[in-house]
Amino acid sequence: MYEKNDEASVPETHQEDDSVLQNTGGDDEKDRNEHSLPTPPPSAKRPKTDRHEAEVAPIEFSVSRKEPELFLKLRDDYTNGLTWSNHPRDLAITTYFDPKKELTLGDDFNIEGLRPVLREESPLDRFLLVDNVMRWYIFDQGSDRLRWINGEDLDECETNEEKADFIVCELGNLCVQPVSSDHHPAENRGLEDDIVPVEII
Repeated sequence: MYEKNDEASVPETHQEDDSVLQNTGGDDEKDRNEHSLPTPPPSAKRPKTDRHEAEVAPIEFSVSRKEPELFLKLRDDYTNGLTWSNHPRDLAITTYFDPKKELTLGDDFNIEGLRPVLREESPLDRFLLVDNVMRWYIFDQGSDRLRWINGEDLDECETNEEKADFIVCELGNLCVQPVSSDHHPAENRGLEDDIVPVEII
């Protein structure tokens, strides 16, 4: 261990030499500082970036980003004028279409990727749906009936918005076919006797 009186035992001449060395070092450092580049003023900071803003995504975007497979997103300029909703909060996703659940609406009818496009809350609470191969359906929540819309009726429509618009506008005139867990009319052609019109409400 070092004792306190060790420092006192250092000769006085050595202490003076040390102080001289310290002063010399201070002068050298001062010279270096004088020749160094000027320090920018405090106000000259690096400009802020939008990194933080990019990380904090709006709720609308985050919902759509996390659940793109759970509903078919349509353009806002189309849906803004509709009485039907395309917003995920209105599409009963957790009730009928959440794949984390043991049983979904698609499981009930043996249809892969069945998901909502539009929902009309009144008077029958009807849904417009699509599946993985882009076949279109009408689902009545009140009656639990699912009906397939013949794809030939949509041949002249190019975009999903055009198809949705055609179905909504022609709903009372469309001919559709019922779907069950063991029967899909699109996969059983020639059974024309089960074609029925959509009820006009």
